[in-house]
Amino acid sequence: MVNDQTLYAGENLKKTVLLVCLLFTSVALSADYQVNKDRENQVIFNSDAPGAKIQGITDAIDGYVSWNDQNPLAQSELYFEVDLNTLDTGNKIRNRQMWESFLETDKYRYAFFRGVIQALDTLITDRSYRVTINGMLNVHGVERPYKIEGIVNKESDALQVESFFELVLPEHKITVPRILFIKLSPILQIEITLFLKPQSQ
Repeated sequence: MVNDQTLYAGENLKKTVLLVCLLFTSVALSADYQVNKDRENQVIFNSDAPGAKIQGITDAIDGYVSWNDQNPLAQSELYFEVDLNTLDTGNKIRNRQMWESFLETDKYRYAFFRGVIQALDTLITDRSYRVTINGMLNVHGVERPYKIEGIVNKESDALQVESFFELVLPEHKITVPRILFIKLSPILQIEITLFLKPQSQ
């Protein structure tokens, strides 16, 4: 004769097995992607100070994304780092002043970002997502919380990531330059385009 306690134990066992199966399925569908150095990755900053528009560009970015095709909100993680000593504004003197006097890349060569996907909306197809990322950005040795909007496009077994956000220089204890060759706005517009491949490749 089966009593209520036995039935209750059986139901609990079923729920536990189902939970474990879902967990392993989620892990199996997750994949780690790394920046593909063979593609045209770009980090661009745009400054629109009075009387001086400056753009800096670098492709020296590395990092990874953990992505789950079935549920990108599950187990998502992003980490990227940019070599600020490679930012090129198209003027060698201006580059040197920016690296040495303001970004102080001898001490703070890299900018770091680590975050997770907090929200997403499927776009035109189920392979393109608008995402909201919460994380911490470290620039000039100062770490600050950031909420960043972006788009993730799934390309067969690869990912393309695009993002746009504002970087406030004083929040990272960077003095806003006002000298002859480099006049920057206190707020920089940052554009990022990345291509990522599976880590095993």
